[in-house]
Amino acid sequence: PDTPKPDVPKPDTPKPDTPKPDTPKPDTPKPDVPKPDTPKPDAPKPDVPKPDTPKPDTPKPNPKIEYGDYETKLMSGVKSAMTASTMAWRAEANDLMKRMGDLRLSPQDAGIWARVYRGKATSNKNNANFRMNYSTIQVGYDKKVGDDWRVGVAGSYMSGSSSYTAGNGKNKEGNLGIYGTWTGKSGQYVDLIAKIGRLQNEYTVYNDFGHYVKGDYTMWGGSLSAEYGKRIAMTGGTFVEPQVELIYSHMQGKSYVGSTDFRGMSMYVHQKPFDSFIGRVGFGIGKETERSTCYARVSLYHEFAGDMHTDYSDGFTPKSTVQRGSDTWVGVQLGGTMKLNDRTNLYGNFEKTFGGDIQTAWRMDAGMRWNF
Repeated sequence: PDTPKPDVPKPDTPKPDTPKPDTPKPDTPKPDVPKPDTPKPDAPKPDVPKPDTPKPDTPKPNPKIEYGDYETKLMSGVKSAMTASTMAWRAEANDLMKRMGDLRLSPQDAGIWARVYRGKATSNKNNANFRMNYSTIQVGYDKKVGDDWRVGVAGSYMSGSSSYTAGNGKNKEGNLGIYGTWTGKSGQYVDLIAKIGRLQNEYTVYNDFGHYVKGDYTMWGGSLSAEYGKRIAMTGGTFVEPQVELIYSHMQGKSYVGSTDFRGMSMYVHQKPFDSFIGRVGFGIGKETERSTCYARVSLYHEFAGDMHTDYSDGFTPKSTVQRGSDTWVGVQLGGTMKLNDRTNLYGNFEKTFGGDIQTAWRMDAGMRWNF
């Protein structure tokens, strides 16, 4: 009767242990939590360009020639300054009447003369913008050689000031020349001039951020010119006078260093040799008496050369520009010569040009000749 004791449910005791594998511990989604997939680490991606935003602004304090378009503001300013300097040299080219007046009123064997002239030239070509005001004094001496030739020597000094789109400068020039003038019996004449001179150019130009380049250099140049004309007498003392003139000029190349205000940097500039070849065809009408001559003249000019090649560098990246010089313009002149007495002549000329990339806004010449 006591045998049922082995029916005690002792083997059933592990049943409550079976839920152990059902414990949520292994089923916890902790390893499946999409935390690493959350876009939180990707959130700074839109902020990545923040450090890149100042990149386009970095050139602001830098006057180096790399920023902006191919030809920078500083390069344009330097080119304007050098163009003004070559224009100062071209202003020295002049015809016989402007230089010495009407020699037909000076029959003596020798003479000395002096003249002053002032003018204003402007340009707006290939970013070479400038306005230049200049004043020149010139003196000379000549003597008759044979019956028809007059040979002499002349020297001049010019001082000018220039303004550019963003800057200003000063121009100085001195030259010495020899000339020979032949006056024929039938009204024909030939005037030949050879000269050599030295130019000085000092300038300061700025970029859009207020940084500057300063340059100061000198260079030598020379020119040859030949003029032919014939005075054809009409009735009542009037005359017509056709003319042709050729002027060749050469300026040496020049390398110099322009200083800046940025971290001690410099701009290295090399201007290659410059050649100019100008032709002029003119036609004048006038009236002459025993003691005076007055005239009006129209001339057509053409520049057959005149290209200016310039290299620029900050020490690392060079750049080059070419300014084409070919140009055509018209000049108008009014002038005359008056005998004050048998040995003294007073003469003057006014000139203005039209068309062309480099223009003479106005120019006034006044001179006096003493014969002996």
